[in-house]
Amino acid sequence: MPIFKTPNGLSPVWALAAKAFYEDYDHVGWRSVTTLCDSPRVHILEERHEDAIQYSIDEYIDMLEGNVLHDILSRVGRTDDAILVEDRVTHMFHGKEISFKPDRVVKLRGTTPSLYKVQDYKRCKTGVWMYGGRSSWTAQLNVYRMLLQMQLKIIVAQLAVEARFSNWNRMEAVKRNYPPKPVMPFKVELWDIASTEQFLIDRIELYQEVEDLPDTELPFCTEAERWNRPDTFAVKKKGRKKAYRTYTSRSQAERCKSERTNPNEYEIEFRPGESVRCQYCKVKPWCNQYHTVINPPF
Repeated sequence: MPIFKTPNGLSPVWALAAKAFYEDYDHVGWRSVTTLCDSPRVHILEERHEDAIQYSIDEYIDMLEGNVLHDILSRVGRTDDAILVEDRVTHMFHGKEISFKPDRVVKLRGTTPSLYKVQDYKRCKTGVWMYGGRSSWTAQLNVYRMLLQMQLKIIVAQLAVEARFSNWNRMEAVKRNYPPKPVMPFKVELWDIASTEQFLIDRIELYQEVEDLPDTELPFCTEAERWNRPDTFAVKKKGRKKAYRTYTSRSQAERCKSERTNPNEYEIEFRPGESVRCQYCKVKPWCNQYHTVINPPF
């Protein structure tokens, strides 16, 4: 059990609430779909160092608010067309008991034979909108689709992520590539079942191969798993912080600058990329990738 801390001056119920949600998580089976679609380094380090992980209020407030939102949506989501709402399901696959918990599975109206839709609720930052969601979301929902077909013998024809942006700002909503509303749907690509099956087999075998390795030998997180933001080149007016346009290559930025009416009033600023998730990752104290590659001491 991680250690939940409330800073001085705040009621201890904040920590008690986070602890209650953590204890309520139903650990079933070998591993969950969500875990298998994510970084083995992160999850194996979490398992090994669980009792030493510490959260303070600023670190677990997003998690707590996300859990509360899920709890409310699950209570009102048990409608006549819903066959699963936050119900844990297990399925034996490739010799392992895999668990999964769709937020909501609903019957599509007017379909014969009956077809279904999987809805998943996410809480994230507005920056995720720029990249069209996360690849792990697409993998997670497609694996849900396949396992639901195997376990419940239903055909899922649609997958949907509905995202709540925790840092959404109404004044920013007029910008290009910014979510226009604080809650927005993401399109989720449907994989064919054969590709999904092979994906899950590969993930199971990867976890099996590395789960007994020492901490320092666990495979490094990929760019997608680190929520990596690439280096960019910002075209901006001299003396201003706000960029007029941002590009991933200098040549694009140079072209944009040269096309301005008064190009001498503009400059190009290099903005180094970052591994966003690593800054908040709760296992970075034990992660040699973080200490030697992401944030080296020199």
